[in-house]
Amino acid sequence: MKKRPKIGVGSRLFLTAAPNLQIGTRLPSGHWREKVYSQLIEKVDPYDSMEFIWEIVRLREFPHLPSRIDSRFLWDNEDAARWWHHRRHIMNFMDSPRGYEQRHGDPNLTGLYEVEVVECSRVFAANMNFISYLDDGETFGTLMERARRYWRGEGNPRNPEILLEGTVKICRNLLAEKCKSLQTTTDAEMTQNIEASLWWAQPYEKPWSLSCEKGSVYNLEGELGADAYQPMKFAGWIAVRLEGGKEPIRCEPVWPPALIQPSTLTEIFAKFRDFPRVSVGTRYQPVLVCDRSAAHYWQLNPYWEGVLSGEWQVIKESP
Repeated sequence: MKKRPKIGVGSRLFLTAAPNLQIGTRLPSGHWREKVYSQLIEKVDPYDSMEFIWEIVRLREFPHLPSRIDSRFLWDNEDAARWWHHRRHIMNFMDSPRGYEQRHGDPNLTGLYEVEVVECSRVFAANMNFISYLDDGETFGTLMERARRYWRGEGNPRNPEILLEGTVKICRNLLAEKCKSLQTTTDAEMTQNIEASLWWAQPYEKPWSLSCEKGSVYNLEGELGADAYQPMKFAGWIAVRLEGGKEPIRCEPVWPPALIQPSTLTEIFAKFRDFPRVSVGTRYQPVLVCDRSAAHYWQLNPYWEGVLSGEWQVIKESP
């Protein structure tokens, strides 16, 4: 895996914060401590209790690392930041042993920004997967061991969460384009060119696959490519159309819409829950549903609206 650049003063990162902050606003760390304390006083939330276990382990065994409850949480990748904002603050989903459950509040109370580090005392890139779930029956001991793995930096995640003790400055509002202000293009020639420029997996590329993970949970994988003459960027939600079905079945809303750009191959992975039971030999189409909400996710204005369907595929794996 490519080595990540060192983070310090001058680094550009991404975060969620209050909406409509002005460019140049400075945000110090330390806001999380008060929130965790107040939530513990108001109600017993096991996820907030985990923060204290992580802090106990840090103080005892990793005191040189920044405290989670005294840090800003950031991303070093814009795509990862958009995904997290959508998943946690727009759809309000959080991992749980039962799949996904709603935990956090009003999506209108969060913004998404690119920031510059202006002060940095301590920083740490962590694997948030270690603290993103709580299994039934977990003990204090198992949680402490998981916390140790977190603070040791195990797992080498593709998109780590960045813990920063310091101050950042707002440089760019990643949600400046409001959903209602987006304008759709109605050019018929544009539609024809978009349809012609998009190609679904070729024989020499990764084939599409619709497979059963367990029960009614299915995963769709494949690749979407676009030619150099694609007239504009566009975005769409991943869906599947079964042979004989009337409407495409949309993937879980926590999965972000795909962004299709000229001369780019986009890997697709989407999860479907409560998917109809299908058998080997069933035919299906991968589908891209392009609408205003997908365009808003990627801040595309103007945007293209429509439905794009791939070639018919056949389920080859036994559910």
